[in-house]
This record gives sequence, C-alpha cells and structure tokens, in this order.
Amino acid sequence: MCLSIVHVVSVLDRQNVPLVLQLYGEDKSALHMEKILYASLDRLDEMITGHGVQEDQSGSVEYQGGLYLGRLASVGLYSVYGFLTSVHKRVLLCLKEDQSRERIGDGTMNDLMMDIADAYADHIASPFLEDTAFSKSVTEIIGKHLCVQIEQ
Repeated sequence: MCLSIVHVVSVLDRQNVPLVLQLYGEDKSALHMEKILYASLDRLDEMITGHGVQEDQSGSVEYQGGLYLGRLASVGLYSVYGFLTSVHKRVLLCLKEDQSRERIGDGTMNDLMMDIADAYADHIASPFLEDTAFSKSVTEIIGKHLCVQIEQ
C-alpha cells in the first residue's frame, strides 16, 4: 500500500534560507509550497530550542547524526516534517496526506530525512556532480522509503 504523496523537499541553512527547493506532484506552485514551508519554520525553531540544541564555537551542534523533529505543521491537506542535521542544515518534507491513506511512522520518516540529509552532504561535497544529481538521489530515496510514485 502506498502512503502519502511527497510535494516538496527543501534544505535550508541555519538562517532558514532555502538551499534546495524541489517540487514534486501535481501542485507545482512554488509560491504556494514556500508559504506552507515558511508557516512551519517558527515551529521548527521552537522544536530546536525545546530540544536544547546548542552550538559550539565551530557552529556544530552537540549531538551526532541528526535530530528528527517530527511533524512541524499541518496546513490544509499538507503536513510538514522536519529534520536538523549536525551542522544545522534543516531538511523539510511536505506531504499531502489523506485520511484514506496509512500514516507514515516516525522511524520511516527519520530514516528518510537522514538519507536526504546525507544525499545533500554528498552533493555539496563533490564539485563533479551535476545540478540534477541531488534531485535524482532524493527521488530514489523517497521511492525506497515510501513506495510512492513521484510525478516530475
């Protein structure tokens, strides 16, 4: 059984500036999707503060790996999930959820978000990757974790 439909994958820096905004699905209105993502950023900051995440002198946070923050916001049929990497990159995933579909478990979402964060790190670390390499990686990761068909 396929689960929720992915509409946006975004990676932001610590000042919430989008580094990547990848749109999927039928609703490809970037402005509409950006508004949904920005609606969740206050909650993201609250969650980070609530987890007591502190930066050291180098700008790294005090934990290893990443921190899955769960569902940050729901706007209409869309839900935004968040993940914070160890270098304060924020990964946001916007899903269109439906009552008739099964909910995605936190373990699956954590693994998915961690894989997306790793793919982004690989992308920026290699000057030889094409600009579309990250998008292709994310599409494969989503397919692996969620069994959804991505419309591009």
